[in-house]
Amino acid sequence: MIDEMLAKRGLKFKDLTPEEQETLNVWMQSLNKNQLTVQTVREYTEKMRDSIAQALSEIDDAPTNWLSLLSLFLPFLGVIRKWYGDQKSLALTARLRNYVLLEAFLSSPEKAKQAMERAIEGLGKIKG
Repeated sequence: MIDEMLAKRGLKFKDLTPEEQETLNVWMQSLNKNQLTVQTVREYTEKMRDSIAQALSEIDDAPTNWLSLLSLFLPFLGVIRKWYGDQKSLALTARLRNYVLLEAFLSSPEKAKQAMERAIEGLGKIKG
């Protein structure tokens, strides 16, 4: 990778000073340590899926505070509270669905490949 980058600038690794070579080596080691892998993405999606599922399970429809009790007497306030709760639930459900799909995509590359092939076949039918 270093050679490719240097070649774009018309340089070669052996033409660099020892200090520049060492700097490039340190940079490459740093990049290699921080590379994103399928496993790290899989772990991240699992953590996010669990946290969203937890948040969804904590949504409570029963009146539990003074604002909820007040909304029983002021219907407009109750409608706003219900709308807010529905929006929050809908957003969390959509995020959860996205993470589940991403997790399925990462865990089964063969199924993903088949799905992509079906999609490409569908494109061919549309253009044909």
